Amino acid sequence: MVPIDADAFLPFLRERFAAGDVEVEEAALEHVLALTAGRPYETQELCSFIVERYDGTSWKAVTTPS
Repeated sequence: MVPIDADAFLPFLRERFAAGDVEVEEAALEHVLALTAGRPYETQELCSFIVERYDGTSWKAVTTPS
């Protein structure tokens, strides 16, 4: 699938997170798109993971292997 331009994708992502009552900083959304290169499937998977890690009050730690 062709990457989606960040200017078009960011408003959509903000709206979807807000619909789930999840506040995400702009820098975090930009980082998500940088990690996924704007590819829709990868972006959806990463955002779903982020929402799953959010318990409504605080972010659970997500670490990377050393």
